[in-house]
Amino acid sequence: MRLFPTRRLRAPVGITSLLGSGFAVRQDLDSPDGPIPLVVSGEPGVFVVELRSGADLDRLARQAQWLGDKLDAWVTPVACVDGVEPHNVGRVSVVSHDHLASWLLSFPRKPVTPMRFSVDVAA
Repeated sequence: MRLFPTRRLRAPVGITSLLGSGFAVRQDLDSPDGPIPLVVSGEPGVFVVELRSGADLDRLARQAQWLGDKLDAWVTPVACVDGVEPHNVGRVSVVSHDHLASWLLSFPRKPVTPMRFSVDVAA
């Protein structure tokens, strides 16, 4: 699977503002495939987000599948890459760091969403 190089290690612009918009953000969640850097959950769904350089898209898809199995919900894997238009590579969505927040907010809201992270995902 193709690796996307990027040097951006900080959280993307606007991600912290999502907390006030009905989103929850968790960092460094442990999975059998290693730590998941960022999990964003809200009315549009759950997203596993890779922010660092050289995102392994196969690993990211496995982590999303693992978390989805734990939560019994669809989890979208997202790789952030500077300077790209949103597109998909297989099952993984690729979005620019600077447009991640607006991309997440563009998803339609579901009428009722159960509270995320209510299950013990460490097991």
